[in-house]
Amino acid sequence: MGSLNNIIARCTHVIENNSQHRPKNFTSSEEKKDIIVEMRKMIKERIKEMTENMITKMKEEISINYNELLVEENNKLKEENERLDEYNKRLDNVNTRLMEETNKIIIEMRQMIEKMIKEMIKEMKAEIKNNILCID
Repeated sequence: MGSLNNIIARCTHVIENNSQHRPKNFTSSEEKKDIIVEMRKMIKERIKEMTENMITKMKEEISINYNELLVEENNKLKEENERLDEYNKRLDNVNTRLMEETNKIIIEMRQMIEKMIKEMIKEMKAEIKNNILCID
């Protein structure tokens, strides 16, 4: 397959030869066919090259767009994580306060139960004394 320069040189050579021998005809039909075949090959090569370049550029653009989407999605996820982290901190604070309040209530209940038990023991002792005195 010839390059564009080769084809141009060949055409120039044919034209020069024909102008010396045949002033009205630039090329013979066989030479015209050869030139057309070469030009078709060149055009096919150029179309193939352009298509490959377009495909490469499209792949690059798709890759860039995909990467931009990934970055955007990643940023959204980071924002969501930050929001969830803040929410978790607030929940931790609420849980800590609940545990403190629960512990206070448990201590108060324990003290109340101890106090009630002591009062019941006193009452039982007093009742037992009264029963003993009644028996005597």
